[in-house]
Amino acid sequence: MGLYDRSLTYSHQVETAFRDGGAGHVICCIGKKIFWPFCHGGYLAFFERDLANYSGACAKISSIRLTLLTQPDAALLAFSRPHDSRVVKRAMERFDKGDQCFVAFSSNNEVAHSRWVSTNDTYVPELQMNTRPRAKQAYMYDGYSKPDYRGRGIDGAVRNFIFETLKSQGIENVYSYVRSDNPVGIRAARRWQTQLGRVWYLHFSDAEPLVFSLRRMKLPALLRAQPF
Repeated sequence: MGLYDRSLTYSHQVETAFRDGGAGHVICCIGKKIFWPFCHGGYLAFFERDLANYSGACAKISSIRLTLLTQPDAALLAFSRPHDSRVVKRAMERFDKGDQCFVAFSSNNEVAHSRWVSTNDTYVPELQMNTRPRAKQAYMYDGYSKPDYRGRGIDGAVRNFIFETLKSQGIENVYSYVRSDNPVGIRAARRWQTQLGRVWYLHFSDAEPLVFSLRRMKLPALLRAQPF
């Protein structure tokens, strides 16, 4: 790649970062690239949704079909994440431990969005800890929309489908987190959930990450553990 092509690429990256999160996000992205060989850090914004008074808050989108994906259909996730060679294997592992996969199918039967929910221990890679839901509590994680389907309100439709389904299953509270370098995800979560607070982390090379603010707010259980 020549100098001109690289400059166009960097310019596009800066424009995207500014559009997504403003000047502060641009500075954070630049800092991340500079310090990545030595350390990386940031924060996780934790969110919750109390389902006690939940009654549905999102209009249905006629062009998509919301459903729970079954284990025999896990291979369909490969079409939504073609660059992730482990997506199906990871899905099978999650099904084996009892997690649920909520999906939105497009009109051509393609997975436009997927999001997982667990009531079991689930690894949080940034903290190198497991989050453990309490009784009648669920953890929502790994939400992903295929780029072609973003900006159409599907994220909100899936979240509300999850809330409705979990309430019918006897779940009273749903929580999730979004990383600080994802301002679009943070805005989406704030729309449908209440922010609990932030947990900061700083990771040097192969050392165990330093974690801050765990005791300053009411959070789901976070336990030091190795990944599954």
